[in-house]
Amino acid sequence: MKFCIKLIIGLAIALVIASFLSSRSKSDEDYSEMVVSGLQSTISQIKQWFLTAKQDANPLLALLHINTAQSLLQGVQNVISVADAQRLLHVDILDMKEELVSMEQKLLRHHNLDIDADKGIFV
Repeated sequence: MKFCIKLIIGLAIALVIASFLSSRSKSDEDYSEMVVSGLQSTISQIKQWFLTAKQDANPLLALLHINTAQSLLQGVQNVISVADAQRLLHVDILDMKEELVSMEQKLLRHHNLDIDADKGIFV
């Protein structure tokens, strides 16, 4: 009987520890300097593609540049969480995404193009 009680207590402690370890967010040590440096470089590239799109006179090239920036941002989001990006890179990924989508929609509306979000096609 004592063995069963010890086993149950041991399993309960193991479950608590496992849930704590799985729920904790990544710390600075979880990202190497090379990863952070690469992400900072990618954020700089996103900003450059956004600026290029804003300055481009050709609407198709502007859309291409915005889509390139969006693709790079999606890659950043696959590597780092929004909170960690804010803390380590000092950038708000959600604001960047909103700006990119807003500019894309502005370009599409300006040239009488619209995208059906469900089908992913121009209508």
